[in-house]
Amino acid sequence: MLERWDSVLVERRALLAVLLALALVLAGLFAALNRPLRTVQIEGSLTAAERETVQRALASVQGARILTLDLRAIGARLDALRWAQATEIRRVWPGTLLLTVHRQVPVARWDNRIALSSTGDLMEGVAVEAHWPLLRSAETEPRVALNLLKGLLDLSWRASTSITRLEERALAGRSATLANGDQVVLGRGPHPDLIGRFQRFLKVRAGLETDDPVHADARYSHGVAVRAATSDGPLLASREEER
Repeated sequence: MLERWDSVLVERRALLAVLLALALVLAGLFAALNRPLRTVQIEGSLTAAERETVQRALASVQGARILTLDLRAIGARLDALRWAQATEIRRVWPGTLLLTVHRQVPVARWDNRIALSSTGDLMEGVAVEAHWPLLRSAETEPRVALNLLKGLLDLSWRASTSITRLEERALAGRSATLANGDQVVLGRGPHPDLIGRFQRFLKVRAGLETDDPVHADARYSHGVAVRAATSDGPLLASREEER
């Protein structure tokens, strides 16, 4: 019985020795592969000054070890720049950190307080420009509202105009204000429905003989009611869509 127990102890000691040796080999291999970071390579559509800003933001990672770099922390540092959007952050052995960074371009004002990027991200700290379209909603996320704005802008540009405001109100739903002062109530519904209503308004507007601003209600199922912008203005058009 004692001989059998001694044999088990010997086997266990041998196994522990093998595992310890393997751990030492792996630790040595990891240490050999975990080289110091030598280069931060920045790719993307940035100016020289913007690249320098990114380099300064990541100055503290120089000399860090390539395999133990905290990529999430690096992404957070880029996010802190507000205008920088990192689409790729990865290690390139033996000692390179590769970043693909693009500048987020502000294209709209969210609630007239915060710049909104072309990807629908809020850009806090970026100066708001009065000529950007205004988006306002208490119910819709900025990215969703921006996607609708893009669809409406595409139609308005084809009609040689533009949209200055896209707002969402509790009762009327969404309404758009055009550069010429026209106001269009679009109501609620999926984006394709709202875009279709806006397109119907543009067709009616093209047939009017006045360039003065108008108020339009496009919430009807098959038509658009258009009045002069004054509160008691006459009905200028009410069209049933052809069936």
